[in-house]
Amino acid sequence: MLLGIKSRRTVFLRHLAVGSFSLLLVYLFYLSYGAWGVKPAIWPDWGADHPFWRSWAHAAFVLLFLTLILGPAAKLWRPFTRFLSLRRELGVWFAVLGAGHAWAIWDRWAQQDIYALFGIQKIEEIGGYVLARPEVGIMNMMMLMLAPMVILLAVTSSDRAVNFLGISSWKWLHNSLIHAIFYIVMLRGILYLFFFFQYSPPNYRQYPSIWFLYPFLGMGVFAVLLQAAAFAKTVIKQRSYGQANSTASIAITIFLAALFAAPMTLAAGTVLSLDGRLVQGNSSGAGTTQPTGNYARTFYMVIKEGGQDIHVWARNLDSEPFFRQRIVAGGSTVSDQIYRFDKKALYTAERNADGQLSWNKQGNVNPESIGIQNIAVGPGTWAAQYGIGEHQIRVTQGTIQVTINSVGQAIEDEVFKVPDTVTRIAKDTIEVSFSLPHDFNFQAGQYIQLGVPQLLYSDAAGHSRLMSIASSPLNQKEICIAFRDTGSGFKDTLKSLKVGSPAIIEGPYGFFTLSDRPSYPFVFIAGGIGVTPYVSMLQYAAATKLNIS
Repeated sequence: MLLGIKSRRTVFLRHLAVGSFSLLLVYLFYLSYGAWGVKPAIWPDWGADHPFWRSWAHAAFVLLFLTLILGPAAKLWRPFTRFLSLRRELGVWFAVLGAGHAWAIWDRWAQQDIYALFGIQKIEEIGGYVLARPEVGIMNMMMLMLAPMVILLAVTSSDRAVNFLGISSWKWLHNSLIHAIFYIVMLRGILYLFFFFQYSPPNYRQYPSIWFLYPFLGMGVFAVLLQAAAFAKTVIKQRSYGQANSTASIAITIFLAALFAAPMTLAAGTVLSLDGRLVQGNSSGAGTTQPTGNYARTFYMVIKEGGQDIHVWARNLDSEPFFRQRIVAGGSTVSDQIYRFDKKALYTAERNADGQLSWNKQGNVNPESIGIQNIAVGPGTWAAQYGIGEHQIRVTQGTIQVTINSVGQAIEDEVFKVPDTVTRIAKDTIEVSFSLPHDFNFQAGQYIQLGVPQLLYSDAAGHSRLMSIASSPLNQKEICIAFRDTGSGFKDTLKSLKVGSPAIIEGPYGFFTLSDRPSYPFVFIAGGIGVTPYVSMLQYAAATKLNIS
């Protein structure tokens, strides 16, 4: 419909008002899932990004709801007519918030991977792609269908579009679009808010309560019932101009209005009925390795089993877990394991043929993949139940002796400090990591002069080398280099260094660096160990989401 608003200032102020209201909604929804609601945690499964992408979607739905109800509300109650013109700004800002939600899913969840967006995952073992998350694919396929409809709705929300299309065509287009968008959004919302987050086999994962499910269903049903009522009133009023409405005609009109509202009311009623019957969790913990809540998040204990002392340190198990397990036999460390959430890395050490502890690092490790849940269910539950002291605890295999040294008390960072490591990362290729006493600032692609105070094996080329940095500049407490194992005295010395051995680092040097604001595409070409500066660049680019192609 034509608004006839000529003043750009008026148009700007209307958009400013609706835009401010829209962003306030996003912020309030974000708080409802964050500071006012469930804090990010591993159990229940609640990542820090959940509130972010949900807040955009919920706020966009509120704008869609307001856009839908203003028309029928004006037909039922004339005072609402004064608000009809706001549908245009509401529709435009619905598109803006919808785009924000789409970007959050694409950037935060899918990590800008088109395959991941549709639930497809590459399995290296079979050398191809599989549909790992079909429910994700369905939901994001709906988002893909919505995108052009929402864009079309936004770009035709102006007097210029009305004049170009004609009032009848413009009304048909917008009525068709808004209702198609509404029903796809309702289906997508039900799939996400209800079917996604249920306590179900095989893992019986427990999730936080999603408070918006019932308001979402209620708003959907209310919008449809309002439209049905406006439809019935319009039909009855139009028929009354020519003749009096009979009881039969009124009954038929009401029946048609009821059929109009039936799809949404049936869907909402079904969800409410199913939700009332579903088990929301298992307080006993039977059939699941997921913590039920009564476990210690931070503790230190020693478990005596089979002639070994198993030292277990855990910190912040439910949010940002740090974990260490050291097995000691005969007074000597047999194996050691450290997991650090801040590095998403698992460090393991076992004794080699020379009797020395040899450390290895595995990157991109999630807490669940190393069995953090089992630590919470087992030792975490013991710490909460028994408290500090020596205890005989019954387990499936019998009884074990457990000495609980601390529960809930802070554990120093030193416990989880990762020793300098020597890691074989490929055939005849070694990575060496050094902890730094202070921040070491460098740019991705630079190199250092690395030396050792004394060679353990003779080398005519001396006790230092120029080495490219293979780690990201974001990690200023640790530096990694990688090299081919050529058998030189210097490299054999690096491989033989014990934990705590000193090294001499000078630099950084070099101008072969990655720009923070690239204005052209990059092509990386390297041979063999020449790839190391690119490893640093790519790690930095991925972590900072640098806009490169």
